[in-house]
Amino acid sequence: MSRPSVLIVCVFCAAGLLGAANLAGCRPAGPPQAKVPDRADGLAALALLPAGTEIVLSLDLRRLRGQPVWKALSSALARNAGPVLSDIAAGIGLDPARQVHRLWVGLPGERQNDGRFVLLAETDPINAARATTWLKNRTRGELSVVLLTPKQILVSKGVWAQDTRAHLSHSAADNTELRRLCERAAGEHSAWFAAVVPPTLRHTLMEAGRFSDVASLGRVFGFLGDAAGLHVELVGEFGNTTDPPQVAHRLEALRNQAKRDPDMLVAGLSPYLEAVHVDARDACIRIALDLPDSQAGNVIERIEALARTPRTKYSRRP
Repeated sequence: MSRPSVLIVCVFCAAGLLGAANLAGCRPAGPPQAKVPDRADGLAALALLPAGTEIVLSLDLRRLRGQPVWKALSSALARNAGPVLSDIAAGIGLDPARQVHRLWVGLPGERQNDGRFVLLAETDPINAARATTWLKNRTRGELSVVLLTPKQILVSKGVWAQDTRAHLSHSAADNTELRRLCERAAGEHSAWFAAVVPPTLRHTLMEAGRFSDVASLGRVFGFLGDAAGLHVELVGEFGNTTDPPQVAHRLEALRNQAKRDPDMLVAGLSPYLEAVHVDARDACIRIALDLPDSQAGNVIERIEALARTPRTKYSRRP
């Protein structure tokens, strides 16, 4: 699974804001063989993600299936995660649409040459004999697939595939900053993500000058609300109280500029930007999107279409 696909699947709702900016500007558990609770506990899952994880994405599909937004979200999941999961699901005899109940994804804070990631899936009980036979006969490619328990599958790529095969001596659960951030992001939400901004990226932004106020951004998290309609909230945590108001002002300007951008107009997304609200408070920025059920599915489809469509000839060049 490519890094863009993972992000589209799990933080599709953040794409509206990110697109506007682009157009204008737990306690540690044991190694993988240890027993992991079957309950939907995102923090317990941190013990199965590598120590280098700085971005965690979580989807509780069992709860999401009962929400009106699920139809549009499930289509996005099928299109983006399908190439990775379909072969694995067919091999072990699972129907992803009905029998996969929880997904966690771990990513590094910055893109790596080996495209490393880890995906943990909680499922219905798996036919161990069939899964074992398929794993033995499977041609080993870039992905490592491990059956942890009859209800848990671990898929990994890059150097992290080697780590998971060798069992983890340290995990993302050992990262206190990430673990506490996940606690704030998870709450009672069925979909959330948490990211610790790597110091190297912050230094790069600081040296760029133009984005020096963003360099104090240390952590970002977001979630999808479970109430009716589409409620998405992103929170950025800074190292001081001076930068957030400046960054919020810039984001507001980018949002207003994006309303007139040809690509946003062609995609039909400009009106929805009115539902994006930016607020700076203390050392944080909160960005919220609120839409009724009647518009939620439409905006998800339009965001995904915009991400996949070449920019118009009228777009400003980078």
